[in-house]
Amino acid sequence: MSYGMHGCKRVDQTPEIQEALKKRELIKVTEYRKISDDYVAKRSKKEFDEEMLDITYRLLLLNPDYYSAWNDRRRALEATEASDFKSELELAKTALKLRPKTYWIWNHRLWTLSKMNQLEAWVGELQLTDYLLNLDPRNFHGWDYRRQVIRQLLSHGQPAEATLQKELAFTKTKIAQHFSNGSAWHYRSTLIATLGLNDLEKELELVRTAFYTDPDDQSAWIYYQWLISSSFVPSIAPPIIMPPQCHILSHGNSSNEILISIMLTFAEPITLIDFPIPIHPNQVLVHGWKIPSPNTANVSRSWKSSFKVSQAQVPFQLSFLLAPENIKCKGQLPTCVKFHKLFDETTLGTSSTRFVALEREVMKSADSSLSAQQRTSFLESEYKKLQELVDFEPNAKWPLLTQVFLKHEAQVASDCTSFFNEKPSERSKDSTSFYLESAKILSRNDPLRQGYYSSWS
Repeated sequence: MSYGMHGCKRVDQTPEIQEALKKRELIKVTEYRKISDDYVAKRSKKEFDEEMLDITYRLLLLNPDYYSAWNDRRRALEATEASDFKSELELAKTALKLRPKTYWIWNHRLWTLSKMNQLEAWVGELQLTDYLLNLDPRNFHGWDYRRQVIRQLLSHGQPAEATLQKELAFTKTKIAQHFSNGSAWHYRSTLIATLGLNDLEKELELVRTAFYTDPDDQSAWIYYQWLISSSFVPSIAPPIIMPPQCHILSHGNSSNEILISIMLTFAEPITLIDFPIPIHPNQVLVHGWKIPSPNTANVSRSWKSSFKVSQAQVPFQLSFLLAPENIKCKGQLPTCVKFHKLFDETTLGTSSTRFVALEREVMKSADSSLSAQQRTSFLESEYKKLQELVDFEPNAKWPLLTQVFLKHEAQVASDCTSFFNEKPSERSKDSTSFYLESAKILSRNDPLRQGYYSSWS
């Protein structure tokens, strides 16, 4: 006796049994061909009637992957003005047991429920996903369907906070069963992004448990990188996306000139498009809008420009308009924001003065350089915590690769600190040697991506 995949027994069959199975299969093939021919004939004539419903019913029980039959069945249901949608749910449920990862079955079920438009039906669907995800916890079709069911429940008046908290607990249960459940980790990230994160350390502890259980599985590592990059950990910029925060630095020099630096800080990476430097008579441009660590995409959360004016110009006003067409980003575009600042003897020489919009304050006061320092400290702490796992699993790819990610993020935060403090960015020799040594180790342990790792040098 031998065993198939996943521990299922595979019994060796006698020639008599094999022959009987072939005959039974031949009968099914003959039946399927007959039904399929009948369906094609009806479809060519565009006859979406009761007979089409009967043919597609029998056809889809034999072959749930026949997506055209699902489409034509819906046409027939609409043409005949069918109202017994419970039988459609039973058909889809039977088909899902045969093919739980077929898109068109899930689509047909959603269409049927939208026609019913009943809260009780959507509650029943949540129980169905419980059942299916117990059978296969990593079926991403089931997870995607569950998210759509939750949206429908919320639209029907279910309490949002309580419903989403239950979903958060559900993801934790599924993750505890299988740390490699990437769909559960992803769903958890969307829920946390909506609800917020009450305890960062507990969330990090959940991820670290997954690390030590299976350091080679990527699911928890990808979630960890998302968490580290989110607004729930010490961040370079405040978590509010729009409108941006604007700081100025102004100080005089021996040439009786005033250097003015304008810094815009967003909570998500953006690109400035055709955004002019604020114009003032007799200003001398030092540099246009730039970012802390230049990249080919020219995308950053922080932007800065500088110019000089003569002290003889004091007092003077500076204002500019930031419009949606000046910004390219993935998130929601801002409304127009006009910034305005009066420069006089009381404001010149201060270390940091906040621009104020004409109608409201742009954001709460925040020191972005301090925020960057906090983030650097946090990332360095996380880096050290991973060192034990790197030492314990020297051939594992993800622990070391994540250390490289943390080191890079810490460098970006350090660059921003220098950026806001008008200091040159620093690169230590230790960091350079760490990247080179890490690239060698990762190239050896993950040879399919050695071209990527060698690019770090």
